[in-house]
Amino acid sequence: MILSILVISIFNTKAKRILNNHYSIQVKKGGWRTEQFENMQRKFLTEYLKSKGLYSEEKLNLLIKILVKEIVRSKPPTFLAPGAFLALFIPVWSQYAIFFFKAFIVQNSMNQPVFL
Repeated sequence: MILSILVISIFNTKAKRILNNHYSIQVKKGGWRTEQFENMQRKFLTEYLKSKGLYSEEKLNLLIKILVKEIVRSKPPTFLAPGAFLALFIPVWSQYAIFFFKAFIVQNSMNQPVFL
C-alpha cells in the first residue's frame, strides 16, 4: 500500500516536471491534468488527425464506432471477478476450517473447555 502511494507520488512529480519543462504548463499543488493540459492534448490530437486525413465528420464518426466496438470487445467477462474471488477465497477458507477444527479436537480430547 505504501509502495503504491510512493510510486504514484513519484509519477505525479515526474509528470509535473515534464509539463513544466517541455510544454511550459505550470501546475499547482494537486493533480497535473489541468484545463491547460487538456487543451494541449486536444490540439495534438486535432493536428494528428488532420495530418492523417481523418479530420472529417464521417471519418470521426467511423473512428468512434470502431473504438466503441473495441472497448466492448476488450472488456473482461462479468463472471471473471466473482470467479477470481472464489478461486482465492475457497482455499483460504478451507485451510482456516482445518486449523479451527484441529484446535477444537485437540482441546476437546484434553477434557478442557472448548473455545468458540
